[in-house]
Amino acid sequence: MTTCYRIIGLLFLLTTPLFADFAWIPKEESLFFRGGWTYFHSTENYASDSVLEPITVYPGNYDISLSDHRFWIEPEYTFAPDLAGMLRVEFVSASATPISVGSGFGSTSIGDLAAGLKWRLNTDQFPVTIETRIKIPTYHMRGRAVDELSPGDGNADVLLKTHAGYRFNRMFVTGALGLNLRFGGYSSAFLFSLAAGGRYNEVYGAVFLDTSFSLSETFLLGSSLNTHTAKGSAGSYSRFSGSPSLVAAGLKLGVKASQTIGIEAKLERSLWGRRAPSYFQFGLNVLITSDFTPPPAQVRLKEVPFNEEN
Repeated sequence: MTTCYRIIGLLFLLTTPLFADFAWIPKEESLFFRGGWTYFHSTENYASDSVLEPITVYPGNYDISLSDHRFWIEPEYTFAPDLAGMLRVEFVSASATPISVGSGFGSTSIGDLAAGLKWRLNTDQFPVTIETRIKIPTYHMRGRAVDELSPGDGNADVLLKTHAGYRFNRMFVTGALGLNLRFGGYSSAFLFSLAAGGRYNEVYGAVFLDTSFSLSETFLLGSSLNTHTAKGSAGSYSRFSGSPSLVAAGLKLGVKASQTIGIEAKLERSLWGRRAPSYFQFGLNVLITSDFTPPPAQVRLKEVPFNEEN
């Protein structure tokens, strides 16, 4: 029994980084800690007709290059059978750099907070997991100056998503359907994602596709659906877009540095959108697994001498 327990624990530690973003959750009484840095860069927007246009700052009518660095942590703890909770905190440093003429500007701030739950409905072989997540704004979105950049959307969101996956040998496939209920004048959105990957010895990887489609059209704080003039957005639909729709794809590669530590690199690129940014994103993550499950109690047998009488 002890040997079986150790084998199951070892398999969990080896596969957790690969599957943790999808339908699988950490085993009971274990903490899965993720943290990292993400770099985002954009010079164009997908307009309402999906045509790419330069990011233009109003007033001034000059084009910019927008980028930000996000440093984040996201612990996830499984506190009951098949039920895990998570919390995400991030720090954002954003900048807008003129491509030809104009003045650059930027801002540094704590980003929006997120908290959520995952509930796995069945076994690890073919899991179905329900996820709910709440995004909590850390500031008010209105009243931003032209030379400020907001770290997020400044509103509350409620995410509802169902994941399903299948694992065979060292490979896996997974998909998810969801609905992001957005408040503060934003359009709610339908979500769909796919991913496939595998592991070879200590190296693992996955390719993924993420989509989001807004259910209505709204320009929120901009002057129109076709011209994004919201203060604090620097003219980019990556901030304060009332109804973005976006398709993005990417690649995640990782290595197990030890039984409890993983290191990942993640690349992501937008493919299509409406009222959304055309962007490139790169990130480096560290993943740490801590298992708090006590080892199973061992039954100690009393030794009986051969010459003892009954």
